Amino acid sequence: MRPTVVELAVLVALAGVGYWWWSRPIAQGEFDGNPERFFVTPVDEFPDVEQFHRRGKVLMLDADNRLVDPMQDYLPDEVRARTPEEVGTVGLVRCQESLSGYYIPFLVKGFNHSCQVQLIALPSLRMIANTGTALSPPTRVRLPFWNRHAQRPTKHLATTIAEMPDLGREPQ
Repeated sequence: MRPTVVELAVLVALAGVGYWWWSRPIAQGEFDGNPERFFVTPVDEFPDVEQFHRRGKVLMLDADNRLVDPMQDYLPDEVRARTPEEVGTVGLVRCQESLSGYYIPFLVKGFNHSCQVQLIALPSLRMIANTGTALSPPTRVRLPFWNRHAQRPTKHLATTIAEMPDLGREPQ
């Protein structure tokens, strides 16, 4: 029995919706306000502190796309800034994927995902932490090779930042 034109159209539409869902961008993190004024440049190239820490509540920003980073939603409530008035520390997040190797020689590439976070205290703009991590792709892939990219290390970095000592907000 051959498929009808309507059945083929429905199949193509479902495939299109599935592809859109699979390839959509990561959602923006939760923050009530305009994050644009928090894209700052630290006065220090490297942290000049004895121990990495944070100063009050943290706003995580995607430095490349100039949006609130999805990592913001993984911070615990007592650490996450929800309004501009609560922000004591800005976290600038830069992530990238890099080729890790091949699963089938020269046919299927595997990709690492690494993220680097700079924590900057407000209003002094001092860098108070610089941390990062990377994840490797799965050891095996299955057809049609969709799982060959490592996951973004969002939860790990959010946990690391939440566990840093909080020295309280800097005086205004």
